This record gives sequence, C-alpha cells and structure tokens, in this order.
Amino acid sequence: MYVTAESPMLFSAMENYTDSENELKKMDFISIPDFDGDGMENWGINTYREKYMLFDDDSKLKFKERSAMVIQKLYSHQWFGNLVTCAWWDYLWLSEGFARYFQYYATELANPDWRMNELFVIEQHQTAMEFDQTPRHPITTSVKTSDDIQNIFECVISNKAAAILRMLQCIVTDSNFEVPLNLYLKNFKYGAVTPSNLWAVYENYYFDIGFKLSENVPFTNFIESWTNQPGYPVVNVIRNQNTYTITYKPFSIWPTDNNTSSWYIGITYTNNLARNFDDLRPVRWIKPYTSVMYLRDSSLCTWVIFNLQWTGFYRVNYDLNNWQQLIKQLNESNTNIHVLNRVQLIDDSFNLARAGMLNYTIPLNLSTYLTKEDDEIPWYTAIECLSYVVERMRRSAEGYDYIKSYVRKLAEFIYKKTEILVVQYKTDDHTTITSWNKFSVWA
Repeated sequence: MYVTAESPMLFSAMENYTDSENELKKMDFISIPDFDGDGMENWGINTYREKYMLFDDDSKLKFKERSAMVIQKLYSHQWFGNLVTCAWWDYLWLSEGFARYFQYYATELANPDWRMNELFVIEQHQTAMEFDQTPRHPITTSVKTSDDIQNIFECVISNKAAAILRMLQCIVTDSNFEVPLNLYLKNFKYGAVTPSNLWAVYENYYFDIGFKLSENVPFTNFIESWTNQPGYPVVNVIRNQNTYTITYKPFSIWPTDNNTSSWYIGITYTNNLARNFDDLRPVRWIKPYTSVMYLRDSSLCTWVIFNLQWTGFYRVNYDLNNWQQLIKQLNESNTNIHVLNRVQLIDDSFNLARAGMLNYTIPLNLSTYLTKEDDEIPWYTAIECLSYVVERMRRSAEGYDYIKSYVRKLAEFIYKKTEILVVQYKTDDHTTITSWNKFSVWA
C-alpha cells in the first residue's frame, strides 16, 4: 500500500532534520469519508480525508504526490503546533507557516526527484504574491474575536509565511537556518511561544558564531520588517552605462493603495557574463525608507537579473532595454537563465503589466519563448498568467479572439510535447508525468 510505504520515509525526514525523535511510540492514521478539509493533526493520531489514504497503487502519480504532501504537512505539525505551540492566534504562522514550508522541504528530502523546491515556488510563493498584492494584514497579526480566528486561516499565514522562511533560509544559508531552529524546538519543547522567542534563539546563535547578515542590518529588524508589515515591494532597476539605479516601493495592483510599509531587502543579482544563479547570499541591502541605491557594474554585460531563484519575496521591474535583452536571451537559449528566474520573469512581467507598471507588450513578447521551453515548471506560471489575460479580454471581441488564438497555440504545443514524452517515450520523470495531467486540462 502506497501510504504505508511512503509515510515512514516522510516522518524520518522530519526527525532527521530536527535532530529529534518523536517521543510518541506510534502514529495512527484515521481515514474519514467526507472529512471537512484534507486532514487534521493531533498528538499521535492524524485524521485524513478518505481519498488520501485509500486508493489504488496504480493511481495517477499526481494524486500520490498530493497524498504524500498532505501526510507530510500533518507530520510537520507534530513539531510545529504540537511540540511547540503558538502562544496566541496572533502568532498562528509559527505553526502554519513552518508546517507549510516543511510540507515541501521535507517531502523533497524523502523524494529528491520530485522537484519540490520548484513546486513550492509556483504553488506557494507565487500564490502568496498573488494574494498579497492587495495587502490585507501582516503575517503576525491582531486577533481579537472568534470571527478573526475563523478568518485568519488563509494565504498570508501559511503560504506567505512559508515563502518568508524560504527567503530566510537562502539568506543565512542552510546550516544557519537549521541549527537555531532545532535549538528553538529543544528550548521551548511543550511550551507556548511568540515570534520574539524564535528570533531571540537565532540572534543568540548568530552572536555566538559571529555571523552577521551585514553591517547595520540587525537580524530581528530585518525579519520583522517582513513578518510585521503587510504587502511586499517592487524593486525598480534602471541601468545607465555601468551604474544601476535601484529604488523600491510597496507593490499593489491598485494605484490608489496607500501602503506605507518599508523593508530590509537583500539584493542578489547576476548577468549574462557571470550567469551565477546559485549564490543566494545578498551582495547589498536596501534598508527601510531608503529612497535610492546605486550599484556599480563595470562588466560589459547585455542583461542583468535581480532576485536569484526568486528567493526574495518581491517583484523586479527593469528598464525597457533590459527587458528586451532578457526576451532575446530566452528565445536564443533560455537555459542560460535559471528555471526559477524564468518563472519569475513570466510572473513579474504579467503582474507588473496588470498593475500598470509595464506595457503588456513585454509579457506577451516574453511568453513567445515558451515554444522553446522544455521544462514544465515555467509552464505552470504561464498558464496562470495567460488564463487571467484571456478572462479579462472577454469583453473585447477583437482582442479576445487574438489572445484566445495565441493561448490555444501555446496550449496545444505543451500538451502535445508532454503527451509524446509520457505516451510515446513512456518517461518516468515525475514532474513531466504530473504536468501532463494539468496541461491536458488546460489544452
């Protein structure tokens, strides 16, 4: 049975990462028909909707993946929520955000070929940015009534919180994220906590090992600028010869939005000459209420990309020439740009156009490269962005026919491509098989 074979590996992944064995001697599963939700964690016994527990081993791979992720999320709650509990509903993200993050991170530890890091970006990070582009409330928020409690279980508390944790892990590096997190679990075992307890452990650990984010970037100030304020920024990059002029402001799809949030933003970037997409430590920092920052680059590069692997929870807009050079690169050799930055370019360009910050010719021209895209991950994002445009164009007879025809050609292309791989060549690649199911519906 798939569930009984997969679940021990998932549980071991959490035990190994947290360097702690669950003190309960066993974990029971209860399968409930028509359960309200995917599942619910409890001490030593998790309840699940029946369809995630009882299914044929020959079921579609995407369904098995979904089952494993539901199991992993509830396993994660054994540590984040049960072993250590938030002191009040204001801090619910300490349970939900960590559980969401490890739903993907620990599942990838158990199943490295599932590409869960990439799926996290398109399913959680991207979704959170979509939800939060009309800012609602901070991750750490104020809960005063029973209605507030009911309404708080949404994207900001889970998806966005998880995306901020991913950003933190990439900024401080894996070990500097893992070790203090495990100390936090040990120090507050069976206790009720606030974010201050968590950040104090990180601060103390970094002091002991002599680690700093950067001069004049206090750790707690940095992280609380993301957890205690709503929304997120758009970073604007304009190149003038060998100097980049960098500014930022809160992003919103509504021009009249009066969000005054300001953040510590870690800047990562590369260009077509270096093409180093793997160094995710910030090279510079934009501090709160900084009006402008200048970055010098003496290389003779033709394009630049900021926010490597889309680890930062912000969007990036460029001058027209840089957008055009990026589009040219995507059409000539898209693999010279990291797959997650290809995802980022698609999502940022369409949403910047939606907000009136970029002409729609840029994202539409950029999306033409997709007929050369052999990786399924960017297609997920393209489908979401293009579907929105199609829906918005329904009121324009001439425009709707054009965009519908354009999107149909792309849909037919990706469906036929993945169908050949799955049906004709019988690929066993996990992502290709699960993607084909999604693309067949879209096409």
